[in-house]
Amino acid sequence: ENIAEAILVLKDGSLLPQHKLTSKHCDLLVANHLKQQGAGFATDTNVVTILTQTNQIQLPCMNKRDVSVEIWKQLMQLAEAKGA
Repeated sequence: ENIAEAILVLKDGSLLPQHKLTSKHCDLLVANHLKQQGAGFATDTNVVTILTQTNQIQLPCMNKRDVSVEIWKQLMQLAEAKGA
């Protein structure tokens, strides 16, 4: 089994990413909330939701480096759970 990360932009704030997580056979998906203040590509901060098959973690507006650390932590937890 592979651990995959996909980045998905939420257009209306709905949790369509859960469907993408299943349809793309991903273990982890990061949904980027572009319409929220402090999120997006032209800022140093971001607002995301990390989705796995069993969990949804809504991160507050935070530095993009800190977001990447949280994503990495979730990837490591998935790898440990799979015995990788």
